[in-house]
Amino acid sequence: MLKKSFFKQIFTCHLILTLCLLIIISVYTLQYLHKEQYTYLINKTNLLWTHLSKNLENITDTLNSPLLNEQIRTLSHFLNATIYIYDNQDRIIVRYQNGQLDDTEYEPTSFDEFIKYEIKTIVTPETGKHFTLHNFFISSYPIYFRSQINGYFVVIQDRDIILQSWNEFLVNLVLLICFLLVVTLLIFIFYTSKMTAPIKHLTKVAALTNVNNMDIPLIVSEKNEIGELARQFRQMSLNLKKSYEEINEKNETMMSIMNAINQSIWIVDEKAIVKLTNQNFDTLINNTMSKEQYLFELLRNHDIIKIFHDVIASKENITREIELFETTFLCTASYLYTNENVIFTLTDVSEIKEVERFKKDLISNVSHELKTPLTAIKGFVETLIEEVGDEQKKYLEIVSINTERLIAIVNDLLTLSKLEQSSALIKQEINLHSFIQKINVLFSETLNKQNMKINFIIEEQLPPLYADEFMLEQVFINLIDNAIKYAGESDISISINHSDKTFIFKFIDKGIGIAPADIKRIFERFYVVDKSRSKRMGGTGLGLAIVKHIVNLHEGEISVESEINKGTTFTIKI
Repeated sequence: MLKKSFFKQIFTCHLILTLCLLIIISVYTLQYLHKEQYTYLINKTNLLWTHLSKNLENITDTLNSPLLNEQIRTLSHFLNATIYIYDNQDRIIVRYQNGQLDDTEYEPTSFDEFIKYEIKTIVTPETGKHFTLHNFFISSYPIYFRSQINGYFVVIQDRDIILQSWNEFLVNLVLLICFLLVVTLLIFIFYTSKMTAPIKHLTKVAALTNVNNMDIPLIVSEKNEIGELARQFRQMSLNLKKSYEEINEKNETMMSIMNAINQSIWIVDEKAIVKLTNQNFDTLINNTMSKEQYLFELLRNHDIIKIFHDVIASKENITREIELFETTFLCTASYLYTNENVIFTLTDVSEIKEVERFKKDLISNVSHELKTPLTAIKGFVETLIEEVGDEQKKYLEIVSINTERLIAIVNDLLTLSKLEQSSALIKQEINLHSFIQKINVLFSETLNKQNMKINFIIEEQLPPLYADEFMLEQVFINLIDNAIKYAGESDISISINHSDKTFIFKFIDKGIGIAPADIKRIFERFYVVDKSRSKRMGGTGLGLAIVKHIVNLHEGEISVESEINKGTTFTIKI
């Protein structure tokens, strides 16, 4: 992988940069030398012409001047060029070619005509004019006689001959570039291989590193960035090893705690696959290979499956009683936001349920047994009150009041026992308007004595309520009775509304209110907020427990809102 990616990328980048750099240097050098070659040729031609023009006064005397002819011949030979001397009539006076005098008849060509045209149409400076035509480099100088142009001295040179040394240099430059390219590539490969060797070693070490093998020595001695990377990698592996050991230790501790807890605990993911279990769970299902199996295969229980789906849908904690393997369990399922798993706990509550059942049976039996003697006591006390004197009558009245209180407690306990032992409801359609009139009649005398009244706020188009009418009466009687006791002299309001197939009942008073610490416990049996007032008014502490039990039987909800000295509102939704 290193050869195909890191080395290849560096090699390609180096090759491209080296080629670009060499090409740029070469092009610049060639252009510079090319320009210098022509500049040198022009300067040399100008210098020779300056020396020659001193002896050239009248072009008609050119053929008669051996010295001048020798100089022109030498110049033609030295420059390896063709030299013409034209008079002002465009006649060739002298023509030398490569150092040899050409005195043969010469017919002007189109090339000669073009040279003449180029010389004549563009003013030639005294220093001469230089231009290229086809594959020739041409230098032209005017010949003055008595301050007038008497002719032209023309030097024609082959560009290939001029640039011969430049061409030879070009070949040598290409060879030099190839040589430098090869040398730089060899040096690059050497140093790159040396640089990538530690990286290859790190790659091999990383491939060998795993949870069981994190302590591998790194043999990288370079004191550069790669060496620092190797040392950091070594430190990282040691840190990972330490972290892994700490995680293992925490997992072992967690598993020990889970196994020590006397509950069945297991964790499942969002796909209902069991990820973690404790020994109690494995013992419960008689399967030690429960991990990575579907929960539905291990526990074919409809209640647990429903709890799982409800938790996944709501992402909230759920606690329900379930029956599993002929045993009553309290099943709690909690959603884990960190990994979207669900943790289950099963608590065996069979003994607790048995104790509760025993307590309920005991209360029911005791209540039944107490009812008859209490009724007899009440009858005899009422008889004695009529026959004794005023002094004894006062004590008998106290006995009668407390006997009635005991009878009320026994009756409430019997009512609770019946509700708990039989959850069957006798449901029927209830016309709430008629139902409210009946309730109002029941409390009319009590309200008149207390100088109070009940304000009923009822929605006009209420549909019939499908419920147990007798039990609903018990709810209204207990809540109104409580409101009368604790409302003082203020009126009581009862509102009934209907929304989304739900009936909402609100019982509102402006009395003494309930403290926040007491609100959590007011539905417990025998719990009384104001004990002195309860004793004075004959409260048993069971009324609200009966109300909540009846609401639960109707699969409804009851809640309380209250403020001290501002009043209380009970809300029931069925």
